[in-house]
Amino acid sequence: MHGEKYLYDKIVKIPKNFNFNIAIDDFYRVYKRNKKDKL
Repeated sequence: MHGEKYLYDKIVKIPKNFNFNIAIDDFYRVYKRNKKDKL
């Protein structure tokens, strides 16, 4: 239970100092590049 609480606290605290839009853009760019390489 302590492990779950710690993980939950980490997830909840992330948005305060993390820009999700930048992460999503990076992920999508890598995803598209990987997809293009496979085709």
